[in-house]
Amino acid sequence: HLISLINLNLGKNELKECNKNMINSFMLKQLVISENLLDTINSDCFSNTSLSIIKLNKNILKNVEINLETLKDVNFVYNNLKEINDFTFSKCKNLEILNLNNNRIQIISINAFKSLINLKFLFLENYKLKQLEPDIFKANSNLGHVVLNSNRILKIKPYAFNGIGSIIYSSNLELNNNNLYIVKSYYFTNLTNLIHLSLESNTISIIEELAFSSLHSLQTLNLE
Repeated sequence: HLISLINLNLGKNELKECNKNMINSFMLKQLVISENLLDTINSDCFSNTSLSIIKLNKNILKNVEINLETLKDVNFVYNNLKEINDFTFSKCKNLEILNLNNNRIQIISINAFKSLINLKFLFLENYKLKQLEPDIFKANSNLGHVVLNSNRILKIKPYAFNGIGSIIYSSNLELNNNNLYIVKSYYFTNLTNLIHLSLESNTISIIEELAFSSLHSLQTLNLE
């Protein structure tokens, strides 16, 4: 047993599965399994660890469920995830950084981030998302940086961003390269701590009166 092991790098191999017997160390803090052939992460895969950082980018993951309260930083960039459901990260209450860029996600359930009360950075770039559900970020009052670039977002439902950055002063929201053609008056309500808002490379032709009226802390607005 490698009882003193803190960092483990299994990247660039041909691992096809992960189970709780493969990784059995409560001293381990960082695990890298990038560029392998994993397609599923079950809820018990990391149950015998107290990991803080997991990097699973560039696999072929379709299904993921992680029940690990110690986790603070997780990277799933370049996988085949199609949805984030109520159970994907339901036990990860201490998670601070979640990077899900470059997957195939089309569906994010309304309670997908409900348990992530300490989440600070969320990356949801380059999907096929068309819209966000109301109050999807309601529990994420520590969330200060949200990236939704390169999706297919056509419209934003009322209160979709409710909760973002509500107890921190500096927050950023990026919606570049989507399909927004109108900025409605209710799109960005309650984002009083938002510092930077970027809507670059959309097809905006209409900006309703008072569309940005509640953004009292806004310093940078990009509509290029």
